[in-house]
Amino acid sequence: MTQKQEAIENLAYIKALLEDSNRKKTLSGGADYMLWGILVLIGMIGNYLPIKGLIPLTSGWYFLYLWGGITLVGWTISFLGFNRSNKIVYTHSTKVLNAIWLSAGVSMSLIPFAGMVSNTITPYAICPIIAIILGIAYFITGELNAFKWMKFVALGWWLTGAGLFFYKKPESFIVFGLSMILFQILPGLKMSSLLKKQVSENEG
Repeated sequence: MTQKQEAIENLAYIKALLEDSNRKKTLSGGADYMLWGILVLIGMIGNYLPIKGLIPLTSGWYFLYLWGGITLVGWTISFLGFNRSNKIVYTHSTKVLNAIWLSAGVSMSLIPFAGMVSNTITPYAICPIIAIILGIAYFITGELNAFKWMKFVALGWWLTGAGLFFYKKPESFIVFGLSMILFQILPGLKMSSLLKKQVSENEG
């Protein structure tokens, strides 16, 4: 083997190692995807029930308490579990992925509170805006990791967002909650399953 061939093989090995690390880092976030999907689903049901009069609206601050609590629980658990994948080598790509989801998460947390308090965003506009942000995050994540299926998830979020802009009814919260099951919780389950498979193959 020539020195040039050896160098090419070494570079290919390093590239494969980094790609494997990037995918592991991405897939290790499956639990967070499911967590936020479940929390938002609970929030959507919490929105729908009092609006339809199915439960009493006991306080004018009900929605602020509901979403404040959900946001606090979600971010707390996410930060506590941030180091569970600390054995994964961090590369530029993994840092980019972290930045994408952190910025998306902050944006999706600010939109409901700042938008509602300032009266610049109506309640029915929040879900479609968040759906479009999720579509962007999923699409970029899929592109960086060569996960074609994630791009279809992104498409699902974009179509959901576009449709909800025209569906300004209380039932839109239920539609968004169902979208959380399809495009957030199920992808999280798939990611956890793929991670277990990848770890098992590497150990084998």
